[in-house]
Amino acid sequence: MVWVLNRIEVDDYAQWRDYFDRGKPLRESWGQRSQTIYREGSEPTSVVVLLEWEDAERARKFFQSEEFHKRTEEAGVKVVLENLVLEKV
Repeated sequence: MVWVLNRIEVDDYAQWRDYFDRGKPLRESWGQRSQTIYREGSEPTSVVVLLEWEDAERARKFFQSEEFHKRTEEAGVKVVLENLVLEKV
């Protein structure tokens, strides 16, 4: 198992969250197993998403895919600050 940490800025959290939740079947088809979402209290449009993935290669391929970039834009993500694939050592 690997973890993916995404730090993003969104236009509207509720809009982004709805889009994110509807994308779960797609992410699961690429190997996502679980997810946890955090927001900064003072910055409601600053979001951190922690995703558990089956393997690093599939996670990297998903986050490099056209589909991911298209859906990210459609969801109202202003900027991806970090996208880290983390492996336990």
